[in-house]
Amino acid sequence: LMLLPSGDHRCRIEASSAGEDAAIFASLRARKQELRKASELMTQRWRTCQCTSSVGIELHDWVRRTAVSWPYVALGAAGGGVYVGDLTSGKLLCGELQAHPAYTRGQEQDLRLLHGDYDGGGVTALAFDGQMVASGGRDGLARLFEFEHIPSLGESTLMRSGAPLVCGGVVSCISLLDNTILTGSTDGSLRYWRRQPSDNGEYILDCELRFSSAVISLHTAEEAGLAVCGLASGDAAIVAVTGLRVLEQWSPCSGSHTRSVAIAHGAVITGSSDGIVRSRRLREDWKLVDVATEMSGDKDGSGRPSLFASAADVKLTPAHGGSVVALAERSGGLLVSGAQDGTVRVWDMFSEDSNEQPIAQVLYGLAGHKVWLW
Repeated sequence: LMLLPSGDHRCRIEASSAGEDAAIFASLRARKQELRKASELMTQRWRTCQCTSSVGIELHDWVRRTAVSWPYVALGAAGGGVYVGDLTSGKLLCGELQAHPAYTRGQEQDLRLLHGDYDGGGVTALAFDGQMVASGGRDGLARLFEFEHIPSLGESTLMRSGAPLVCGGVVSCISLLDNTILTGSTDGSLRYWRRQPSDNGEYILDCELRFSSAVISLHTAEEAGLAVCGLASGDAAIVAVTGLRVLEQWSPCSGSHTRSVAIAHGAVITGSSDGIVRSRRLREDWKLVDVATEMSGDKDGSGRPSLFASAADVKLTPAHGGSVVALAERSGGLLVSGAQDGTVRVWDMFSEDSNEQPIAQVLYGLAGHKVWLW
């Protein structure tokens, strides 16, 4: 026997449910509007240099590398240590004092590619995703650490995870992806490491790509399955992460080293050891590239269509006074570059010239950083 409520009662239930849904959607719309306004305000502050300087973390050693997963930051130190701190509280949470050697002999030429004439010692590469820290050293090894923070107990741990990854040369760059790791070394290798499904979660070498000169910078666009790496020869290369197949290789920094790279605002950005930042536009569908199709095509005798919309790199002026070692994308069409002359610059990548053509324009610069900037 099934009893049904009266029609009036059913209508009251439906009306009440519809009213609750409307309230929920109104709340969500209000929250979305609030977040949008906050984002616009932040972009405006970036554009107009409404910023303040403060000490995020104070370490007992010189900081040589940083990697941020807000609110935490991983630090690679001159003495070879790896640490994690909380930027909101300013507290150093945990660390591994001797993750890598501070100095080694016989690698001065390789280290000069990364540091110029002054080698401050310590960690040479660092990546952090909030749960795992990957560090690289002049010992040719990449080490993995699992980070765990329990705010309610005020406890943090940084534990070594598995055996080190043998990379060769000086490990110059690392990228953490979903159960995979990319490492670049001064021996010219780009290596793809894949995590085993076993309980210990060890990473094994899946494949390797060799270039004719040292790999000294790396950036990944995980959503597209692509990576761009910078070489000591002044070349840059776009690589399909799976299988490590080269899709594009060109020479944006001829006569110097491609010290930093990034994919930002639909372009490949390169920073050279002579202080110049360059940009080259990608075609509009670059995120939708099917690697198998790209490699099997045959256009203009190249064997595949180009990923680029433009035929040449454009220089961003003025140049930095030292090697460009850091590039970062910001919302609102902004790009941030940092160099070893101690300067940081903020660029608008979508300004317009007198003919209403998009150009990159520097908005302002910050100076006064000492020697090292990453």
